[in-house]
Amino acid sequence: MNILKKVPKLNDIAAVYAVTVVMIYYPTINRFFWKIPSWILFSTLGDLFSIYSYMVLVNFLESLLVLGSVLILCVILPRKWFYDNFLSKGTLSVILTLLFLIYLGSKMQSDVFPWTLIRMSPYILLLIVFLVFLLDRVNFLRNFIEKLADRFTVFLYILIPISVLSALVVLIRNVF
Repeated sequence: MNILKKVPKLNDIAAVYAVTVVMIYYPTINRFFWKIPSWILFSTLGDLFSIYSYMVLVNFLESLLVLGSVLILCVILPRKWFYDNFLSKGTLSVILTLLFLIYLGSKMQSDVFPWTLIRMSPYILLLIVFLVFLLDRVNFLRNFIEKLADRFTVFLYILIPISVLSALVVLIRNVF
């Protein structure tokens, strides 16, 4: 069996990656601009740029990890399950999984560790899989998700060069 036949089209991968990038980069960019006024008091412009570069590099690696896991699912699962509607199923799985992880992360910041939520995680992931396959059957929702993911690709034109530049800054700072 040829694995390359189960890899989706580049346009579909880019659209799913765009949704992933927007969901992962947005909180970091928001948090960075929220903290800039206080950081300006004790940091130089170079320090701020370095902090931002490290943050963007971590987001870039996280987004590649999420995209890689969705692509691995596409290759592992039978062709009709995931490959045929990769754009809608991949986007839905990314959105639902990242929303769950954001919720889990917000609960971890509280004083009490969310043991019940951790124990329920396998069931929640099964629910996400069920919802992905169920919601993909609703035509207007599938079309909406596909158009939304396609529109998000415009963010890649700015965020990929910023990520590459951040990777170069981190590499230069750690080598020299």
